[in-house]
Amino acid sequence: MTSADDAQVIVFNGEIYNYRQVRQAMPQVTFRTNSDTETLLCMAAEDGIAWLEPLIGMFAFAVWDRKRRRLKLVRDRLGIKPLYYRIADGRFHFASEMKALVRCGTSTAAINSQALPEYLAFRNISGTETLFEGVKEVPPGHMLELDAATGAITFTAYWRDSADLTARGGGFEPGMPIKSALQDAIRYRLVADVPIGTYNSGGVDSSLVTHFVRGMTDGDLHTFSVGFHEATHDESAYALQVAEIVGSLHHKLTIDAVQYADNLPLAIWHNDEPLHHAHTVQLLLLSAEAKQFVTVVLTGEGADELFAGYPRYQIPLLARYLSHLPGNVPGGLNHLCMRAGARRIAKLAEVADDLGRSVVEQARFVPRKDLDAIGIGASAASSRSGKWQELAAEDSPLLERVWRTTGPHTCLRSCSVSTARPWRMALRPGSRSWTTVSWPGAGICRSRRRSALAGTIRWS
Repeated sequence: MTSADDAQVIVFNGEIYNYRQVRQAMPQVTFRTNSDTETLLCMAAEDGIAWLEPLIGMFAFAVWDRKRRRLKLVRDRLGIKPLYYRIADGRFHFASEMKALVRCGTSTAAINSQALPEYLAFRNISGTETLFEGVKEVPPGHMLELDAATGAITFTAYWRDSADLTARGGGFEPGMPIKSALQDAIRYRLVADVPIGTYNSGGVDSSLVTHFVRGMTDGDLHTFSVGFHEATHDESAYALQVAEIVGSLHHKLTIDAVQYADNLPLAIWHNDEPLHHAHTVQLLLLSAEAKQFVTVVLTGEGADELFAGYPRYQIPLLARYLSHLPGNVPGGLNHLCMRAGARRIAKLAEVADDLGRSVVEQARFVPRKDLDAIGIGASAASSRSGKWQELAAEDSPLLERVWRTTGPHTCLRSCSVSTARPWRMALRPGSRSWTTVSWPGAGICRSRRRSALAGTIRWS
């Protein structure tokens, strides 16, 4: 889209949920359309980064100023929308997929050997590097500016979780309004007058989204889940329980090993990188199923990263207890667990043996000796952005490429509360963190960490 005077051009991938409210604060502008794209285009004419602060959504966009010959590339706060660039043969290229850039000009696709160790250790790469040599990414929450006259490139961070919270006068208080934050985030995502559905695995996070969507919409609500022929891996019964309670039209997609193997190359192709989550393939297949019935799908993505839902987040806290044992005990426990294949307990013992290493470095997926052997030092670990890095590395970018999904748990207010809460309150052994920070807990059956909504959800 071009501006009314043809001075600026925008290419936009994503959605601004609050663009109507933003437009109300711009009475001096005469809009030609009722789109979020034009809203961004008019805002981007401003210098600096203040104009980015009110935006709520998931987005990656480029604005070219023809008169000043300046390019702006902007990526959303959590990196839900991918945005890459490459300089080849004196030209600046950008795209939402790495595959579009690996063969720019006379360049050929090559592995970034310097970044490979970090990817193997953490399943993602921090900063601007990618797995492809010469292909960079715009970091989440940043704006890249290119001066075409000089070739100068500058990065500006327009959002930092702690700085954002401080600026808003934030600080943790028991009973912070997580419920209203999630409800508001869902309302924003339901503004479009299109068929809506949810991915409902039967887990707490997606079930909460489904519960609130049901209360905010009329007519049919479609829910989707994946099942397996192997009873040891199939949890679709929990999803069916939730569907019966909320009265949704539930679609269960059962896949087998042959379907998984057949679609693995396609999932890798869409992801632009090796897959680091086993469930990526089934989510790809589920997207194709959902597309037959709805236009937008809401998911439970992001809650585990924000509120320490994964067992690995308990390791730093538990390690503090082990560290009080005699010095040779953690090392001996680590050795025994490694021989027995008990990876998580071995990692716990490793952390207890060296509490001086950062929590971010302890987010590795390889043993300590392998981490040291492949050359990931303290500098590389300290450059990583913790839970935000993990959020950006989840399946959302892949799903966004193949289907229109959105995760309301990752709204800005939830991020602020996640940052503000005391870490000891978030990491209590044996409990989901949100039960201690007014995250929904009571009234939910936690059998195998799955939920069946018991009538209405109560909030502590």
